[in-house]
Amino acid sequence: MLNPSAFPLSVIICVHDDWKPLESCLKSLSRQRQAPIFEVVVVDDGSADSLPDVITRWSFDYPIRLIRQTHSGLAVARNTGMQNATGAVFLFTDCDCILDEKCLYELGQSLNQHPNDNCFQLWLSGDSSHVVGKVEELHLSVIRSYSLLRDGHIRYLNTAGAALRRRRIAKGAQVFDPCALRAQDTLLLADLIRAGELPRLVTRASVVHDVRLSIPRYIWKGFWTGYVEGKTYGIINSLGISVRATWFGRLRMLISMARESISNSVGLCPLFIAVIRQGLTYLGSVLYEWRNPKSVDIPFRSGLERTGS
Repeated sequence: MLNPSAFPLSVIICVHDDWKPLESCLKSLSRQRQAPIFEVVVVDDGSADSLPDVITRWSFDYPIRLIRQTHSGLAVARNTGMQNATGAVFLFTDCDCILDEKCLYELGQSLNQHPNDNCFQLWLSGDSSHVVGKVEELHLSVIRSYSLLRDGHIRYLNTAGAALRRRRIAKGAQVFDPCALRAQDTLLLADLIRAGELPRLVTRASVVHDVRLSIPRYIWKGFWTGYVEGKTYGIINSLGISVRATWFGRLRMLISMARESISNSVGLCPLFIAVIRQGLTYLGSVLYEWRNPKSVDIPFRSGLERTGS
């Protein structure tokens, strides 16, 4: 177990009218066993809805702070959370995520075992009790298989469950670029790759990303995500870093999805939805590039410390 004085941990959760799933996320943090000492920083990014009584009246067994800001986007909210956190390690998760009861313990173990690593990707999964959750599980499983390297690092970063050491951040810098409306974590990954680093996968630190959307809304969100992420990928392309799968890689992942849906009895419906959503995501990105041909001219400022840890 981590020495509390050596490795305080700050869990940062950003909210925008997502109070209901936040309740479940916070309760999963209360169920942590053998966890290193941690605090929780919740950043309200200009929610229209007021904080529900069930959260204000609930007695938490860990320090928690709520910070409110005008609606400025997820990148700004995460930066705000980091600026107000005290931990030597920042753990980012989403309000619709449920952490396994040993998640923080396993993260702490990995932090101790790999002192030279600065970024850690937790093991993300979907909730297979419903169709959209099965699609998420299929998607995350295939990406993980495609991106995982033999040395335990992974060419993938998803802040639904990811940790970053404070020492790796440049003084006064913003880790998440406000220009990136989506895929801010992928931009951070590109910055890490440029610095010769990759996140380490923590296989035992499990987080369920419990996406509760209707099937039509989930599919439509794929198109919208692809379009909005176009600006971020324009910035990444300007760095000369490739983080997207090649056409051959996409074909391999599609075949892997089909095989996994059959071998794990996921069914054809989740596979069909996953393929449609990925196709619409790609279509959205193409549309953005067509409408914004000069998006690669956007300047980028690294939030990472270049002098080493």
